[in-house]
Amino acid sequence: MGALNRALIGSDEPDGRAILEDDYSNYANEYLPLPIPTSEGIRTILTEIAGTIPAAKNADPEQFVAYKIAREIDASGFIKKLYEK
Repeated sequence: MGALNRALIGSDEPDGRAILEDDYSNYANEYLPLPIPTSEGIRTILTEIAGTIPAAKNADPEQFVAYKIAREIDASGFIKKLYEK
């Protein structure tokens, strides 16, 4: 077992490793390889805060995210290579 696994579970116990692997498999697919917020997601947050920040009601979700860097990273193939098995 690697040092990271030992650090995360605190020992070399087989049950600890099984729990760690189970947790990883349960949560790994919950996250996008390149987590870029969507306009819909930002709109949901703006709608939620519009009660306390009235300007949020008419705000454009696109003004809160700069997609350029994320698109450059994606276009470079870095993310694809990172997740290759």
